[in-house]
Amino acid sequence: MALRARLFALAGPILLSAALVAGCSGHSNAAPDTTSATRAPNPPAGAPSGLPSDDAPGTTATANGATVDMGIGTHCWIRMCVDMIGPITKGTLKVAHGDIIEVAVPQGAPPLNDVSASAFPATSPTVLDSGANAWSPSADSRDLSTGRDGSKVEVGVDLPAGTWILSVGMYFAQGDITYGVVLEVR
Repeated sequence: MALRARLFALAGPILLSAALVAGCSGHSNAAPDTTSATRAPNPPAGAPSGLPSDDAPGTTATANGATVDMGIGTHCWIRMCVDMIGPITKGTLKVAHGDIIEVAVPQGAPPLNDVSASAFPATSPTVLDSGANAWSPSADSRDLSTGRDGSKVEVGVDLPAGTWILSVGMYFAQGDITYGVVLEVR
């Protein structure tokens, strides 16, 4: 009897693993989805108001009176994580050494727990279907000083002249988001 119990104890995890591997192997007899249905709204229509969205909120960066949308890069927000190939940018800010860039804390976001900022020299971007650019980080990345209050993060431009990619990480109770913007440093 003890031998039979041991065999079942060993066979159970092996059979469970085999079932999981078979179920996740991608070999399915199900017909592919050929509908042209649009993605359901997030949160779904009719959902109770106040239900948080899995979509990471966008933000802006401002310097010298100019404001641009920042790209949303790698993030984990509420129940979904997205891994991008590098910082994502949508716009360019013209700045000088010593300027301060103000990055808005997204409206409706919970209190900011932590923030980080770094920049690296721009190379050739990958253009995404959305029109935004993805940048491969370089080894010459530099950490930048930050300050914050409830509505914005301030990033000091301590960079030499050239084109740089600024990456700002914001960390909240709901998750973390990396934002990006191109800097033309004079």
